[in-house]
Amino acid sequence: MKKTFTILFLLLLFGFYTSAQTICDDFNYANNTVVTGWTEQSGDWQVNNNQLMSSGNTSWEYITMDGSTQADGCITMRAIYGSTTQIKFIGPVARYVSPTSNILVKIQDNSSSGAFDKCFFYVDDNLIHSFDGTFGTDLILQMEYIGDTVWARVDVDRNGTWDYVDSTAVSNTQSGLCGVGSYASVSGDDYCYGPCCNIPEAASSITGTSTVCQGQDSVSYSVPTIAFADSCVWEYTGTGATITGNTENIKISFSASATSGDLTVYGQSTCGSGNVSPTFAITVNDCTGIDEIGNQNDVKIIPNPSNGIFTIQFTETPMEEMLLQISNASGQIVYMQNATGIDSEQLEVDVQHLPAGIYSITLTSSENTITKSIILEK
Repeated sequence: MKKTFTILFLLLLFGFYTSAQTICDDFNYANNTVVTGWTEQSGDWQVNNNQLMSSGNTSWEYITMDGSTQADGCITMRAIYGSTTQIKFIGPVARYVSPTSNILVKIQDNSSSGAFDKCFFYVDDNLIHSFDGTFGTDLILQMEYIGDTVWARVDVDRNGTWDYVDSTAVSNTQSGLCGVGSYASVSGDDYCYGPCCNIPEAASSITGTSTVCQGQDSVSYSVPTIAFADSCVWEYTGTGATITGNTENIKISFSASATSGDLTVYGQSTCGSGNVSPTFAITVNDCTGIDEIGNQNDVKIIPNPSNGIFTIQFTETPMEEMLLQISNASGQIVYMQNATGIDSEQLEVDVQHLPAGIYSITLTSSENTITKSIILEK
């Protein structure tokens, strides 16, 4: 019996593999040698213990879901290893017109190991691609077919994460029925076909500034593109941080009382959430105490944060020699310059060789010492 499920029920039942337009069959009805809503194209099929099964052991067998014609889309199904001793396989079939005109992605016990260990791509009854894996005996297999490309995805533990993903180009781009191909009493269950809907891939490492000041605005952070994600969910364990944006690129503003914490991100779609990125530690410092010596209003640092090239601006042209020192967070002097004969109201500084972080800039003359802070971003 075919069933059209709402998105909520599909998410609960099939672990975020499918979308609202998907047609599914869970085979939860009485054992029968006739599979309701399906047509046997070859072989002998039945429903046994709420699972779809072919009983033949001498050749490939095909069954298609009635009314399932489509050129592009996804098929997702559960594959369960059988109890017989023959080499076994099962997998989704798309664009089926005849046993020799279709696309089949099958999972197989290729080495008689007692578990599925190889995935094959067949087009028009010809083997065109394969890959090995440790797939186990009870898994989720998905075939995505868009134009002239076919993907196979395997979720070994049926936990919503694709453990294996591979693809190949195909020549068969026709429309046809969706179904199942099998051999040697392997069982199938939780079968769905329709538009593709994939769980986002795991998020990679975050890049950005790891050391910031309280009160610092619009600090940029990013993560490489997360495949299949409609949006990104960013989370920060510290307090006083406002995150702006829900894509792979965001900005964070830290309040005057913000605290240090860890930043993470994961992809999200209507199918579910992907795995979380590695944590990115952010240290938030109180930088206000740095600006307590001298007349700070006489000097400005532009831009701040900087990539290592910045300008020190004075309210008036200095008339005497000044010593410029830059120190890191440990107090170590990492740059020094004698600023003599300054004949303008600004001094250009290039310290691109220094790593990212918060630095203290000290300007010393015979009459005054002024200390400023600057953040270097890479």
